[in-house]
Amino acid sequence: MTTAGATKIKFKILDYIKIVMRVQASGPVLATAIGLNAPLIVGAGNTATGDSTFTMGAAAATTGIALRIIGFPDVPGSAPGDPFTDCLVMWNDGVHRLENPLGQ
Repeated sequence: MTTAGATKIKFKILDYIKIVMRVQASGPVLATAIGLNAPLIVGAGNTATGDSTFTMGAAAATTGIALRIIGFPDVPGSAPGDPFTDCLVMWNDGVHRLENPLGQ
């Protein structure tokens, strides 16, 4: 199902459990957050640019949330502590569907 007139929709299915992903946080993330976990937050997205509807929430030493922060991309205009920090993350242990002990 598509909405808002979207007609040329493309997506990739990445089912590798240990993939490293670049995500933008909903606020600043300090360098001391490496090794902490963070949730995914559903947002509005942008149909004009194709930006995702998901962002990363605040880092915490909490189990059972989606992402593990492993670093920061070395790209111009992005640094730890920026207002909407770009982060390198992996799926947290037990979160990916292929690691779900219930087999769902």
